[in-house]
Amino acid sequence: MRNHKTKIRILSIFFVVLVLVINKHLTNLKTNNMKKLFLISLVFLMTSSIYSQQTMEELYGISFNTKENSTPVMHKSSRAPAILPFFCGFETGTLESCFSFTSSVGTGRCLILKDSTNTWGTTSAHSGLYYLVLDCKPTGLNRNDLDLHLDLAGEAQAILSFWWSDFNDESHAEDGVWISDNGVSFSKILNLPGGDYVDLQWNFFEIDIDSAATANGMSLTSNFIIRFSQYDDYWIHGGNDGHLYDDINVQNPLTTSVNNQYTSTEIKIYPNPVNDFCSVIYNINKESLVHVNVYDLTGQSHYSKTLVKEQKGPHKEDIDFSAFSSGLYFISIKINDNLKVYKIIKE
Repeated sequence: MRNHKTKIRILSIFFVVLVLVINKHLTNLKTNNMKKLFLISLVFLMTSSIYSQQTMEELYGISFNTKENSTPVMHKSSRAPAILPFFCGFETGTLESCFSFTSSVGTGRCLILKDSTNTWGTTSAHSGLYYLVLDCKPTGLNRNDLDLHLDLAGEAQAILSFWWSDFNDESHAEDGVWISDNGVSFSKILNLPGGDYVDLQWNFFEIDIDSAATANGMSLTSNFIIRFSQYDDYWIHGGNDGHLYDDINVQNPLTTSVNNQYTSTEIKIYPNPVNDFCSVIYNINKESLVHVNVYDLTGQSHYSKTLVKEQKGPHKEDIDFSAFSSGLYFISIKINDNLKVYKIIKE
């Protein structure tokens, strides 16, 4: 239960009891009119106190990003699908045409927010200044679906990566990442239980989309959808309930990254195939955040390391493959906003 909601309910009960007690003991007031006036004033005070916090949240909140958020909307398959490689850091401050948004009962919100310090706390994008939020007005449970439309026809592989955090959001079965190859039937491929994560702390996720599609009897089609879902009954402005997303990237392994500004030389991985140790060599031209991950065809991570504030110049990361089973693996190297994924075979 959210702390703010609990306080409102306790405050409501307190005022009701107070009104009843005072009404019973108002023997000193000379007239019924005075008594009624006093009770009306007390009820007004009670109502103002209960809703004052919500009113402040309305004042400091940010309005809907599009008209779609004000009423229930149906899934829009007419949105222009993106082709690979795809990257979105929301730095334009608007939602790109390859996205569509659905609110199950019309109270959901899809907001692109900027780094800020306000009445409900301080938030920062994973990179840049902007990030996306899914939450809803505090009027009951609602499911938000943010759909990324992709044209994956002809693609043999696709890797999804993104950064995610939550703000005191409870865990629900609907929360997570879903996929569809026809826009009708969806399968869940990643659970995002807000209750299991530290609030407002960015977490990196990477999924082998083609393997996930195969496992769910799907194909990489021209109408492929990756859905980011959030389900709850409150909004981020009260310090309760909300999912945050940033730096969504989908690309085919071995293709050129969308954003190449942080690398001055090609990333090298050797030996390949590998028996014991594999070396990842990369060169950066400014202080950077580097994340290296090794995962198999099922998406299970076997090695993950984040290197904060790597200095300008060449670097080498040695990965021990000796305990890995033989087979095909993927190595992803993310340098700030630049993601590259490579195949490697363990003999």
